[in-house]
Amino acid sequence: MSQLPTVLLSRLAKKNITVALSGDAADELFCGYNRYPSSLNKWKKLSMIPLGLRKYISNLSSKKYTELLNSSSADEFYHSMNMQWKGHPEMVKGITHYAANCFIDIPAVMDQKERMMYYDSKTYLPDDILVKVDRAAMSCSLETRVPYLDRDVVEFAWSLPIEIKYAHNTTKYPLKKILGKYIPKTYFNRPKMGFGVPINKWLKSELKDWADDLLSEKKLGNVGFLNIKAIRNEWGIHLSEKKDRHYQLWSILMFQNWLDGENKLG
Repeated sequence: MSQLPTVLLSRLAKKNITVALSGDAADELFCGYNRYPSSLNKWKKLSMIPLGLRKYISNLSSKKYTELLNSSSADEFYHSMNMQWKGHPEMVKGITHYAANCFIDIPAVMDQKERMMYYDSKTYLPDDILVKVDRAAMSCSLETRVPYLDRDVVEFAWSLPIEIKYAHNTTKYPLKKILGKYIPKTYFNRPKMGFGVPINKWLKSELKDWADDLLSEKKLGNVGFLNIKAIRNEWGIHLSEKKDRHYQLWSILMFQNWLDGENKLG
């Protein structure tokens, strides 16, 4: 969803420049996401309950919490925390388990926050963030560079102890200390904010008919490998305003919209 404002920002920048520097990768290198300490704190509490008992509880609770309760390690727990379609292991037919393979080659002695950072560096950063910025910027012929991914910067960042990256309950601590020398701290000493747009409201107003068409049983059935029942159920829940499901639905809508366009071209 943040691709939408990224496109608008890129169009604005393109009026005056042809190359822009991006701050992407700073979060993955310097422990910038709040979910790192948050997930670790939740796991510490959950792991106090024996796995056998947690599995028993998972059979009695909502499917949404099945993967979380059945986690046998902090790695699995973090992987499950970041799954958009919790409780629907067969969102894609024939795939019942999404293994957290990126954790396998991490040294066991590495700090758990660092393991999460490594996981995001191998998955979320290259498969989501960098793709988003590159496509959004190039759609208006704006070149982007990512200085945080300079080899020397990456090697230096990983050489720093986690106690420096996350100090005094502050994410990206060294970067903020350096930045404070040049600009007022009021500009960055505030809660982390996403780069989003009100898709939640739009899906129930301006984009409702568009989404309803793409999420119809007919068009979902044309794909042949998506869990139609689960998607239709989540769409109904979102429209009823019982719960907000725009995060789960947006990726499906983007895939459906792309596929619909391909079918028309074909």
